Amino acid sequence: MKDTIAPALRRATRPLAPLHAVKRWFRLRRCRAQLSRLSDHMLRDIGLSRCEIDHAILRGRFPRG
Repeated sequence: MKDTIAPALRRATRPLAPLHAVKRWFRLRRCRAQLSRLSDHMLRDIGLSRCEIDHAILRGRFPRG
C-alpha cells in the first residue's frame, strides 16, 4: 500500500514556507544578539569565540569538537 499522507502533507505545508523562513530568520537574529551580548570570558566558558557565533547559530552546533 502506497503512503499518500506524506505527499499530501508536504503540499499542504508548502504555502507556509515563507512564514517559516521569516520565523527562522527572527529566531537566528535573536540568538545572535543574545550570544553577542555575552562577554568573551562567558563565550569561552561555553566553548565559543566571538568569530564562531555565526557558525554556531547557523549550523546549530559548535565548530570545535
